[in-house]
Amino acid sequence: MKLTRMSLFPLGATVTITCLALVGAASLCVASSLGTGEAPAISLAERRVIDIPDSQLLALSPDGASIAVSRPAGPTPTELCIHDAVTLQERMCADLGDLEARLWIDSVVWSPDGAWLAFAELWPQFFVDGDLWLLDASSGALTNLLDDGYSGDLSPSAMDGDTITLPAYPAFTADGTAVTFSRSVIQDGELRNVDVASVPIAGGDPVRVGDLGRARPDFDYWGKRWTADGSRLYVTLVAYQDTGLGPDSGIWVYEAGGSEARQLLRVDEPDGWPPHIVAVSPHGEHLLVLYPGHSAGSAMAPAYALVDGTTGAVESIEPPSQAGGASAPIIGVMLSPDGRTLMTVSGQRAKQVAVRGVTGSDEDVLMTESSTPIPSALGGEVLTWARDGAVLINGDRNGLGTLLVLESDDQAGS
Repeated sequence: MKLTRMSLFPLGATVTITCLALVGAASLCVASSLGTGEAPAISLAERRVIDIPDSQLLALSPDGASIAVSRPAGPTPTELCIHDAVTLQERMCADLGDLEARLWIDSVVWSPDGAWLAFAELWPQFFVDGDLWLLDASSGALTNLLDDGYSGDLSPSAMDGDTITLPAYPAFTADGTAVTFSRSVIQDGELRNVDVASVPIAGGDPVRVGDLGRARPDFDYWGKRWTADGSRLYVTLVAYQDTGLGPDSGIWVYEAGGSEARQLLRVDEPDGWPPHIVAVSPHGEHLLVLYPGHSAGSAMAPAYALVDGTTGAVESIEPPSQAGGASAPIIGVMLSPDGRTLMTVSGQRAKQVAVRGVTGSDEDVLMTESSTPIPSALGGEVLTWARDGAVLINGDRNGLGTLLVLESDDQAGS
């Protein structure tokens, strides 16, 4: 896969681009250095093992107070629960029995204030109607935000005469008052439109975001992220054609003050993999992006990069050095809430957690975990970094993870 920076420079401007080889045939083109200010010095204040039996850890709340889990562990959970991040006591559990297409585990997202969870149903897998749901994190009350009145099979014959809305990939708006999602509209058994829309959590009709809409069955808008100031929405567009991914595939950005989206990052090779947006810095200075690459033996391995949120310049995130000067594969990366620091989890059996500034190469190792025959609590594939300095790293087994409490010199000076 080759990612190409979409030119935003005046005609005749000179831009130096350096291409970096990645795993397999992929490459990254670096067109500028990325930065939002010097990162604070960070140290590890506390480490706690998280073990919530028969559950799948999903995400730490933005305030660091709660952990969302699905239960039982596995692909067909029947409950969505919230646990206290310190005591691990269950605060509430919502029964998901009313969901027709079951919980789409990867779709669960917290609101910025930690008061709500939003999620979609896994309708693409079960091929039955699915809706967009809102969960009150205090009471456990569930609200269907997008009930189109339809229920049942998604075959053309079953949907004859009906207009159906199928939501996917939700994300809260910056102020937490609405949920933005991908929307597929089917009428009389045929796809009429796929776009991005926002619906108020207080209730109301969804409103399309910008010009992000097309009437094609072969594309979708994947994970999306608003900046913390609400000025931009970043979306991954996946557009297929006969030979693979089309030229529209990649990352698009919608400026909230305008009406049109523009392509920020393009996937040039049809057989490439579309990038996934993991996190965005508060004002959109940086995007943390994940995309798969091929390692030796054709096994899949994640690759990460920082993308300039304005120019599309790409900078590869290289694995940190470990004991003896060797490097180990990165299995998880997260951007700090202020957008200035990267955390990496690297290694296979033996794991290492390190931090580095987005503008520099110096790294500080926060902790290491020796290789043992017991599955590690540092899986690393999923990380969430809360505003209070807590970081949840999902483990290699269901219900198991590690919670790190961090201190920074910013905090010390406050």
